[in-house]
Amino acid sequence: MHVINSNGRPHPVREFAGGAGVKGWRWSMLAATVVFAVSLTHVDATTTVCPERAWKHFAYGEKRKIQFVFTGNQRAALTKELVAYASRKQLVYGGAGLTDPSKSPVYNSNTDILQSRSLDIAIRVHTTNLTHIATADISTFSFSCTATEDWRPYWRDLLRFIGAKGYKQIR
Repeated sequence: MHVINSNGRPHPVREFAGGAGVKGWRWSMLAATVVFAVSLTHVDATTTVCPERAWKHFAYGEKRKIQFVFTGNQRAALTKELVAYASRKQLVYGGAGLTDPSKSPVYNSNTDILQSRSLDIAIRVHTTNLTHIATADISTFSFSCTATEDWRPYWRDLLRFIGAKGYKQIR
């Protein structure tokens, strides 16, 4: 396997993976994907921004978590529904996924992230191909290290959405 460098010349992939060959290149890409996905999670992004006293005073962090059941063919539909929901509710949508082909069966996970316009509120919905249970949580944080908007209306709306779509809440 070869790739073209910036000079337009082909080079074997092993040169890009420190001599590790194609398998090492795949692991390098998997590691980079994991690092990128972790960097997108709201909690990881917030731990270094505000001092601990602001974190404690304003009680930033996870507020609620639920699990609900979906069928295998609903997994892709769930993401489409969340994108539409975010648009209707004027939320910012983002997502991160991970595929690990070294697992058997191949492991796929997806995290849909919906944030308020102020970015104070983050809703995450996590699914994998290994289970028919989705986990949703809501958390707060302020990049200005001040009080956040109220998270409860967002949570009530999400619970109504989950119920209206026919997903069965289990916890």
